[in-house]
Amino acid sequence: MAARPRPPGAADPAGHGGAHLAGALAARGVRRIYHAAVATPLDDTYEVRPESIARAVSACFALARAERDRYEPALSSICFPLLGAGRGGLAPAVSATWLRWAIRDELARDARWRVHLVVRSREIAEAVGAL
Repeated sequence: MAARPRPPGAADPAGHGGAHLAGALAARGVRRIYHAAVATPLDDTYEVRPESIARAVSACFALARAERDRYEPALSSICFPLLGAGRGGLAPAVSATWLRWAIRDELARDARWRVHLVVRSREIAEAVGAL
């Protein structure tokens, strides 16, 4: 996925994925950060369409697959937060459901990945686990 230049401060379109260096997280074993844009900025809020979660997950997996063998050992795991469930306003269950569908589709293409979900609280973790 080739990046197109945008004006400084312009938002990534919903469903977009981008790759970044791990920065200080490299000291903790993180080798890449994949940015998953799911929100469309409005005047003073955001709009998150759940289907943008699926597109963003797919874009992140595509980037990770393309970069997998550039590292030793090869990239093998990917971690997602509940996309759109923070400032985007989606209910955690909606985000988790769309994540699950998108991740399931990606693992059907390539089952070598380990996938992790990160949430902010035990309560949300238990709700997501119940799904």
